Amino acid sequence: ALTWEDCGDASTHGHTDDVQPTEIVIGQDNAITATGSTDKTISSGSFTAKLTASLGISETYTGKVCEAAEFNLPLGIGTLSWAGMACPVAVGPATVGLGLTLASALPSTLAEADVSLTAVDQDGEPALCVNTHLQREAMVSEKVTHPGDLHW
Repeated sequence: ALTWEDCGDASTHGHTDDVQPTEIVIGQDNAITATGSTDKTISSGSFTAKLTASLGISETYTGKVCEAAEFNLPLGIGTLSWAGMACPVAVGPATVGLGLTLASALPSTLAEADVSLTAVDQDGEPALCVNTHLQREAMVSEKVTHPGDLHW
């Protein structure tokens, strides 16, 4: 399950209205789209994505708002990507694309994670702040051939 919250304040130019989908599938490429709006034209800037997960995983990824980027997650558990925004982003509705791929053999201890995404614009002013939380839903048992042999 994917849940989220806009963490921007009155000084943040962009605000998130929705993040879809609300579920991701482990072992597949997942396209995540955040929609919202901005009250300032964004011609450039940078983003920071902070990942925290169990087993002490804490990673920070950075890039440019207007350029696509892909990051390998630690321990070979998958990839996180930023689609890049079509700059300049005009005042009004805006969309941010993300991608998430998690390894099909993801251990249950790593099936929960938080990603905090922030961005600043060309003037160093806050442009975006959204926190997402990934939490494993109930595990589904397929044909069990050996005790304890369960699949997601």
